Amino acid sequence: MIGVIVTTYNRPAALARSLPAIAAATAQVGGQLLVVDDGSNLVDALENKGITLGIKERRADYLHLPVNRGLACALNVGLCHFLADKDISAISVFQDDVEVDEQTLTVIEDLRLFYPDALFTGHSAKEHAVTASLSLCDVGIELRAACRATHIHAAVPVWR
Repeated sequence: MIGVIVTTYNRPAALARSLPAIAAATAQVGGQLLVVDDGSNLVDALENKGITLGIKERRADYLHLPVNRGLACALNVGLCHFLADKDISAISVFQDDVEVDEQTLTVIEDLRLFYPDALFTGHSAKEHAVTASLSLCDVGIELRAACRATHIHAAVPVWR
């Protein structure tokens, strides 16, 4: 099973825009979705935009950290949550401002069959050289030596 983490902080509009597609991608692979709110002071705004209701409707867990400690802390909290679950085989992390295709996790899981120890990212940068290119389900994929990311996906042993 895949654990999917969405980190957010004071961006209810971004979360409202990205959450439906991330939830749909998670559902397609039968994953578990966790939204980690890094101490936002916009809990009322989340309620007003119906985001917390949307989270509940999508059967996602919502964890509101009491104090903002930064993205690394929110990421570590989400990772600890899923690394403690023996049923989780891979973990995917999204920031709240990404655009996600509903096939994203399905394609990545197919790729993991060929590259089980790879760390997959969803943001490319020209400064990182392409080492190989391929196509899977009509999706162009570049293998790079390194990459910055707004989406990271890897098997549990890679995260550990």
